[in-house]
Amino acid sequence: MPNFTRITGFILAGLSDTQELQTVCGVFFLVVYLIILMSNFLIITLITLDLKLQTPMYFFLKNLSLFDVFFVSVPIPSFFVNSLTHNNFISIPGCAFQVLFMTSFSASETIVLTAMSYDRYVAICCPLHYEVIMSSGTCSDVVISLGLFCPQERLHRSPVYGSGSRDCKDSGMPNITAVTEFILMGFSDIRELQTFCGVLFLVTYMAALVSNLVIITLISLDLQLQTPMYFFLKNLSLLDAFFVSVPIPKFFVSNLTHNNSISIHGCVFQVFLMTSFAAGEVFILTVMSYDRYVAICSPLHYQTIMSSGFLCVALEPILKLARIDQAGLKLTEIRLPLPLEH
Repeated sequence: MPNFTRITGFILAGLSDTQELQTVCGVFFLVVYLIILMSNFLIITLITLDLKLQTPMYFFLKNLSLFDVFFVSVPIPSFFVNSLTHNNFISIPGCAFQVLFMTSFSASETIVLTAMSYDRYVAICCPLHYEVIMSSGTCSDVVISLGLFCPQERLHRSPVYGSGSRDCKDSGMPNITAVTEFILMGFSDIRELQTFCGVLFLVTYMAALVSNLVIITLISLDLQLQTPMYFFLKNLSLLDAFFVSVPIPKFFVSNLTHNNSISIHGCVFQVFLMTSFAAGEVFILTVMSYDRYVAICSPLHYQTIMSSGFLCVALEPILKLARIDQAGLKLTEIRLPLPLEH
């Protein structure tokens, strides 16, 4: 039997090769990690216990602190253990899961920060309608869509002063028009130029689709291309076809119909899908670079290292990302009505 060495992980370079300095760095990062944990838990505790802080702004701040705890808890404990044990090895699945979790928590923090900015926009621009727009249901929908447990607590708000005749009708209900879509600016207000841009992007889209489908077909049919490099190239072309299919068809239809509106649900869904497919492409490009590294540096061990089992392990995070896409359909349940005063 040939003597093969199977590579199942990466060696982290670290900050230094000196063991004493590694220990110092590990303790330093542990202290920083504990400070971050205590500060975030202090924020969560204060907001939960203080009845004066039961407002949408502090509600989102509490969830943001919780996501920050999750985010820093992914890489730092592993770094601390590696620094103390002087073991810089990390498995390929462990590395992939760390990247997946950090990307997910970062995206969640971005969504919470967006909701906080929307809350401030409503409070400043439409103070009379703030209580109706930023209701408990709206805040809960944002957090539940991120997969967090959201207790059904009633959020109190500061009193708003203003003219009652401006804010209410005879029935006592506020007069609000809930705008549930955005207006895309586009490249031009001239309809002929909009049509030209739409056709141009359609041609570009068809060229991208045809080129990616040609790559997939050739790699699938040609037996000489059944190698790991072309296997990843085929999956990269598939993800690229999915990626360009998210925004361009909508852009083409909007330019031909001269309707530049997009619903909030559609906008959130587009951003989520494009982020997911982009992350998948980055991961596949990383694996392709690792494939070339093995082919150049360890050509005799290439067939063993880049085996079918490795390919399955490498594509597993992409499959999990697809499951996250399916779970992400819940994001379309977010309802953030844009206020418009009469």
